[in-house]
Amino acid sequence: MRRPRTAARVTGTAVTGAGAEVLLETARLRLRRFTPDDAPHVLELDGDPAVVGPTGTFLKAGNRIPDATWSLTHTLGRFLAANGRDGPFGYWLAEDRAEAAFCGWFRFTRDGGDPAVVELGYRMRSALWGRGLATEGARALVARAFAEPAVERVVATARADNVGSCRVLEKAGLSLVGRFTGDGDLVRVAYACERGAWAGAAAPAE
Repeated sequence: MRRPRTAARVTGTAVTGAGAEVLLETARLRLRRFTPDDAPHVLELDGDPAVVGPTGTFLKAGNRIPDATWSLTHTLGRFLAANGRDGPFGYWLAEDRAEAAFCGWFRFTRDGGDPAVVELGYRMRSALWGRGLATEGARALVARAFAEPAVERVVATARADNVGSCRVLEKAGLSLVGRFTGDGDLVRVAYACERGAWAGAAAPAE
């Protein structure tokens, strides 16, 4: 049984009202490029203890929540620098299609510059957790990755104790392939999906 694809409309060079390139749209989400005007969104997410704290999706050295300077120079600066540098790859802001409200962001980058491997990541506003938005966006990005002929593998990592993130990756079609120790001696888990497995598998349960 072949995997039913996540309904996603690839918009190519379409732009939002703010002039930002849109990568794709799903039933509820629009993924677009970051602009300098998105600084408040980055600050909001990096300032959310549920997202960046010890049990969140991100942990800065010393368990400190990133300050505004760090968030704008490191996080937003990295997102903006990636715009247009590698085709459809980079960091994509996720917004609600109906109201253009900020939901979070997705990482969709070449892993170490290898054209055959794409790294998937995400961070969503904690107020939106549990609604399936991360899974919806992640599935669409896995499908988008394999639409590129050169891509053979999609990879991702998560904290081993972040059950929610691990479940999102599994629902997106990735499988656990290993464990390793990351920064601060945190145990992390590695996930991957091969092109052949994606093409031949049934869609995971919601």
